[in-house]
Amino acid sequence: MFLSPLKILAKDEFDLLAQPAQSVKELGLGDLDKLKFFLEKWKLEESSDNELEIYFHTDFLRFCHTASLVPNGKGKLLELGANPYYTTSIINKLRGYHLELANYFGESAEKKGSQKLINTETGEEKIFNFNLFNSETDHFPYEEATFDVVLFCEILEHLILDPIRAISEINRVLKQGGYLILTTPNAARLDNIRRVMLGNSIYDPYSGYGLYGRHNREYVISEVWQILSLNGFQVERAFTANVTPSGRKLATSIKGRGLAGLTGRKHDLGEYLFFRAKKNNTCTQIRPTELFRSWGNL
Repeated sequence: MFLSPLKILAKDEFDLLAQPAQSVKELGLGDLDKLKFFLEKWKLEESSDNELEIYFHTDFLRFCHTASLVPNGKGKLLELGANPYYTTSIINKLRGYHLELANYFGESAEKKGSQKLINTETGEEKIFNFNLFNSETDHFPYEEATFDVVLFCEILEHLILDPIRAISEINRVLKQGGYLILTTPNAARLDNIRRVMLGNSIYDPYSGYGLYGRHNREYVISEVWQILSLNGFQVERAFTANVTPSGRKLATSIKGRGLAGLTGRKHDLGEYLFFRAKKNNTCTQIRPTELFRSWGNL
């Protein structure tokens, strides 16, 4: 077990760390209107249509930014937390990888599962098979150096014990030179700054889906950068982006521009953090001391 101080960045270092997000036209995914039309026809069997429809239309650009980070190529790609398969479907349509999927829906004796997407226009069905395991506590059921790419998207913020354990397992199953694609909400997003200035809480509500149903710990870009850099990864691309209608509206409003100017930063205040990092070493599970309290005493 290793502990390391977390470097606190000066204001003028943020713009060097957080690169500008690509514009929608630069994502390299073709006509996004056609892609959106293709995806919205598919519904997850036995799901709440209304809940998923809101989720899809709110976060569609996040799925696109995520998929754009996946390099063109062939090989094996592992997507952790694949449900409800929007990013899965984009990658399956536009990239050449063999997909391996994983989910976690709570403690269960089952080790494998499957879910069905149904095309509401044609009735066509797609079956997605996956392994079931907890990415924070379980040994991943794959051999070392199995995958060329691992997607770890919208999971980090839900973890409650030790994110380095999950990063270590991802590193183990990735090939040398393979890529980790990581996304997570940005704790320093404009809406959070606005909330604090108005005297409101920024914490996620308690969830009926259990311990992992809420955002237990959100991160800023410098924290994720250093978690990865200390644990066997070289960050190649890191940026924040506003992807929801409300986030994009705030970012372009007078209030949003004023908040960004107040902090003196340009590119690190978007709603979500996006990372592409290459495995360049074995993970030795180094934990930044500012993120792990009393860890050395356990």
